[in-house]
Amino acid sequence: MPTQRKVGKAMRWRSKTLRRVGGKSAVTVGALALAMGTGIAVAGPSQAAVTKSCSGWTWSNPDSRYGSVIDWNPIHSGPYAACSVVATPGKGRTVYYHCFVVNAYNNSWTHVRIAGTSTQGWIYDGDLDNAGSWDECPDNGR
Repeated sequence: MPTQRKVGKAMRWRSKTLRRVGGKSAVTVGALALAMGTGIAVAGPSQAAVTKSCSGWTWSNPDSRYGSVIDWNPIHSGPYAACSVVATPGKGRTVYYHCFVVNAYNNSWTHVRIAGTSTQGWIYDGDLDNAGSWDECPDNGR
């Protein structure tokens, strides 16, 4: 039974990663496909500039899922570690997922709200027990 759960998490993470094929990832997928001789042509990344700002990121709340913070990982004002810390919910604290973005460094962050509070912000998906939201936030320049 534990093996099935572990495989399930890996598959969920993989499907989330595959949904993100776009932007910089499309070039990697296209190069891999051509190297394998499949002849699949994939368009390159969008020419739109990806913001590295802590503000101006849009989000919505289509995801009804939730998870736990793995350790004492902070929630930030934007999807970058350099953005100001909004709160540090504590190890094991439940957070409700809204949606995710992929920042300019190709790292996935989920917009969350700490359960039982109105405190919300961005947390790196690697700091969550189940890889964060599966729902992409509205277009943020990618």
